[in-house]
Amino acid sequence: MIVDCVECDETYNARPNQWYCSERCQKRALARAARMGLRPESVPWARLAILFENNLPQKSAWMKQAACRGCNPDLFFPTRGDNAQVKEAKAICARCPVRSECLEHALDTGESLGVWGGMSERQRKTERRRRRVQQEQGAA
Repeated sequence: MIVDCVECDETYNARPNQWYCSERCQKRALARAARMGLRPESVPWARLAILFENNLPQKSAWMKQAACRGCNPDLFFPTRGDNAQVKEAKAICARCPVRSECLEHALDTGESLGVWGGMSERQRKTERRRRRVQQEQGAA
């Protein structure tokens, strides 16, 4: 997938979950996130927050309507075992008008961290597996 780097706007061919064109850009983003008080695993979310404020392609216009827009990104990237934080994030997702689009985005891009579309990391993994089995059975 051809995308623009958030740090330098350079166009590059991205792999799933690759957010920056180079290690240098990634380090700059991590440093900025640290200054903002964000945990490193929430940096991809910080990237989406930046995209919210820019002109989004039509394909990602759903992000402008997300209920989580403006929320603390760390809420959606809880530490392992913090069930209260997961519940809080899912409660925001439950009232989101674009929950299904968010979930599809996470499943399509292989997002492995955080709560997306009302599903935890484990739930998305299970959903991917369920869809793969369903697709294999349909092909047979």
